[in-house]
Amino acid sequence: GRRGGHDVDRDPLLALDPPNLLRRYLIAEDWDVDKAAERLRSTIAWRRDWRVMEYYQPGRAQYLYDESTNPGSEMYFGDSLHFDRSGRPYMVGRFRLCNAERMHPWRHLRAGIYALDRFALKIIQKGCGYGSYLLDIGRVAERSSFSGTGGGQDFFPQESKNPYYQQGAGKDAPAELLERYGELNSGMAVLRAALRIAGDHYPELLSRVVFLRSDWLFSLAFKVFRLWANKKTRDKFLFIGGKADPPMAQLQDWFHYQQLPAEFGGQGYSLDGDNFLRRAVDHLDAEAKQGWELPETLNTNISISQLASTEVADAGEDASNISSKIGDIFSPFQACCGCLQFSPPRRRTQSRARLPPTPQGPEPSAPTPQQFAQPPGGLTPRRNFTFLIIVGALVVLAAASSQAILETYAMSWVHR
Repeated sequence: GRRGGHDVDRDPLLALDPPNLLRRYLIAEDWDVDKAAERLRSTIAWRRDWRVMEYYQPGRAQYLYDESTNPGSEMYFGDSLHFDRSGRPYMVGRFRLCNAERMHPWRHLRAGIYALDRFALKIIQKGCGYGSYLLDIGRVAERSSFSGTGGGQDFFPQESKNPYYQQGAGKDAPAELLERYGELNSGMAVLRAALRIAGDHYPELLSRVVFLRSDWLFSLAFKVFRLWANKKTRDKFLFIGGKADPPMAQLQDWFHYQQLPAEFGGQGYSLDGDNFLRRAVDHLDAEAKQGWELPETLNTNISISQLASTEVADAGEDASNISSKIGDIFSPFQACCGCLQFSPPRRRTQSRARLPPTPQGPEPSAPTPQQFAQPPGGLTPRRNFTFLIIVGALVVLAAASSQAILETYAMSWVHR
């Protein structure tokens, strides 16, 4: 271990691809090296306090998703195990599988961040720059039988009946997390915590977020929380399949029909109620058993040519200044976590096995600077907070049905 409690060079998300990790932080901070270094230092400290390394233990997916082992997790989204037309992975969710009356705030948040962390790792492993997310807002005929306890045509949960909030579950967290995020005594409080975590520690990972089959209540709530995003981020949110939206067939502009589930007009697979979550869990735990092959040695000689986008390469003196500081940011991670001590680079971690390839979808090539400078849709990701907003959407949707969402946003300022 390291003084401070986090073994940075054994953390797959930090150690698998340092150049592109740093690129993400630089883009998120408008190529301000000092701010990017401070943000990375904060991420390392947060990953220690959040005990992120537990996420990589075999069996952790089953434990966090399963209602029988983690009551109140109420998970409804995960890795689809499929890809878009650019070879990039996507998550899929069915938010009606979640029951706002049974959601434990901290257990749900921890399980949700687990899903995002492992999806972020997959994007890094594939070297494909970005991923995307499809969230179905419409009714789910089948009752959930695995993680969530929602679903069904006559399902209208009410957050006000949640016994976990009544029993003080908002305080069920270590002191350092309570100090940082406060007590999670409502869906709004869970949302605020998720916004901070995602915005600070998972930059530049999603290129597109598509809401499917939304009703007018969700659309009304969305008009509120979309205002928290800047225009570039708002342009990444799309609505498909609602009464006033483009048809579901438009998904095939971005996803081959063999990579889409039948419920979304594809022919590749079926979500099958909540069984898509079981498949995601099985896949995640199989990966954890295989382990992750980390670099032979830690990369301490990262050049600006590996990191700069076109706009930074043309920045002249500013690019030179960034180049002069790159070695300070990664040596390895010492400038970003000066309170910790690091051992000299070593050959391998205990996880020696190479991760087996995901069976579906093409293998994308390594990311180029252009992939980071210009994601799909012609958007420039500079100062992009996509993860900040989407995790907020995930959590607030998990906290309530459409009626409860409206209650949360429209009445929270009066009653909370």
